Amino acid sequence: QTGHCGALNPGLIHIPGLIHIPGLIHINDNCGGLLKPVSGAKWESKGRCAKPTGVNRMKFGLFYLFSDFGDIPQDQLFDEVMTEIEHGEALGFDAVWLPEHHFAIYGMLGNPLLLAAAVAQRTERMDIGTAVIVLPFQHPLRVAEDAATVDALSGGRLLLGVGRGYQPPEFHGFDVPQGESSEMF
Repeated sequence: QTGHCGALNPGLIHIPGLIHIPGLIHINDNCGGLLKPVSGAKWESKGRCAKPTGVNRMKFGLFYLFSDFGDIPQDQLFDEVMTEIEHGEALGFDAVWLPEHHFAIYGMLGNPLLLAAAVAQRTERMDIGTAVIVLPFQHPLRVAEDAATVDALSGGRLLLGVGRGYQPPEFHGFDVPQGESSEMF
């Protein structure tokens, strides 16, 4: 037994709906159904779930661009995305990434920290990343305050990605000189 996460089984593992995998440890679905190699793995309990120490593994995340989805109502779109994110966490994805874009069908999420706060309330384990907050369009103190709030709401799961932007229509829309974005960043 380990913490709230149930038993660790170093033998033949059964993952409901998937396959039996010998030689792997499975942490039950309360921890996202993670698989880890048995040999050399050491475990420590941090917060709600056991975490491996000294074992590197590839991590997987979800990324939502929020491009133009045609005739789908906005409330339906966000409801479906939130449901997908919840399913992603249940399947063991490590993170979700939310970008900032304005004034184009390329991406229509103007404030990823706002959606990150909603994701924080509907998930328990996965990290929540911004990819990216465009700093020249923001006041730095507002970004710091909003990021600190999301990080607190998520229990320290925010991965704050920031950038200087690159799309001319976005700079024009905010009346920000793109040539000054590097200095502003």
